[in-house]
Amino acid sequence: SRLIRRSTDATQDMEVAGDEIDFQLDELGRPIATLLGSPAELKLAEMRLRGKDIRFFGDQNRVMIPGPGSAVLPMNASVANAGGMAFGSPSNASGRPQSRPANASPTRYVDVQWRDGLQFDGRVVTLLGQVAATGPDLSLRTQSDLEITLDRTIDFAQLNSQQGPQPVIARIATADAVY
Repeated sequence: SRLIRRSTDATQDMEVAGDEIDFQLDELGRPIATLLGSPAELKLAEMRLRGKDIRFFGDQNRVMIPGPGSAVLPMNASVANAGGMAFGSPSNASGRPQSRPANASPTRYVDVQWRDGLQFDGRVVTLLGQVAATGPDLSLRTQSDLEITLDRTIDFAQLNSQQGPQPVIARIATADAVY
C-alpha cells in the first residue's frame, strides 16, 4: 500500500508519499525520518524530490537522497534567460543576490536527474554524479556534481509561516565541463 501524507491545513507546504516511513535517532540522538518508495516523493514548497530513499533531518534543516533520483525545482525566468553557466540573479554591492521584485517574471520549472545522490540544506541543493537539468531555455549535462543555490532559505520547521514568494533557483554551478 502507498502512504500519502498531506496536511489538512491549506497553508502547509510539505507533502510526502511513499511505501514506508521509518523514524530513528542518529548517534547523537537527533531524529531522522526515512521515506522509502518506488519512488518516494517529498514536496517542499514548490520543489518536488523523488528517489527510492529520502532521509529528512528536520532539526538540521537537511534532506538527503542516496543514489539516483529526480527533482522539479522552481526557477525565475530571469535565471533561465541568463545563458551560459554563469546563471544567477544580479548581485548588490555586498555580492549577495538581490531579492526578486514583486513584479518578477513568472516561475518556471527545471527537471533534474542525478545518479549518485542529493544533499539539500534548505538553500543549496548539491546533486552528485552525472547530473542532467532541463527546463525553459536550459539544457545541461555534467559528469560531476552540480550545485543549485536558491534565492532564499527554506526553513522546514517554518513552512506554514513563511511569507512572500516561494524560493527559486538563483544560481547553478559546476566545476566540470557541461555538454
